[in-house]
Amino acid sequence: MGLSPLESGLTTFPQAIGVAMMVQPVGRLYRRLGPRRMMMTGMAGAAVITLSSCWSISTQASVDPADHARAGMVLRLHARYICQPPPTQR
Repeated sequence: MGLSPLESGLTTFPQAIGVAMMVQPVGRLYRRLGPRRMMMTGMAGAAVITLSSCWSISTQASVDPADHARAGMVLRLHARYICQPPPTQR
């Protein structure tokens, strides 16, 4: 894409915000729902988000692809983070 190191870092930075937003809710959901339901929900969500991101990028040529990439990364990260066990359990 020809981005500078700063632009590349700013493009992927929203993932760090996504991780910070998902740590607490995933811990609570893990205890309540269990690993199997969380895994199925997270994988299905990641698949739907990936397909919708690909479709929107292919149909909307006027929008900057980097904006789609940022939004897709954050949303996919939310869905994938649900699939992982929480970092700490009480």
